[in-house]
Amino acid sequence: MVETNPEKLDRRGFFRRLAGLTVGSVGLSALAGRAETDNIRSRPEKKKQGYQATEHVRKYYDTARG
Repeated sequence: MVETNPEKLDRRGFFRRLAGLTVGSVGLSALAGRAETDNIRSRPEKKKQGYQATEHVRKYYDTARG
């Protein structure tokens, strides 16, 4: 009959739990990353207004010219 060392069994259990937690956290982070990507895609895109020559800008240019 094979004798089992309780210390080795406890260590094996620890590593099994550690491996399970690692796999679980990797899965959760993958799901969180996918949710963030979906959230980014669903946002409406902002229209870029760019440069607009408004009245106060034209006044500035007029005064800067001299």
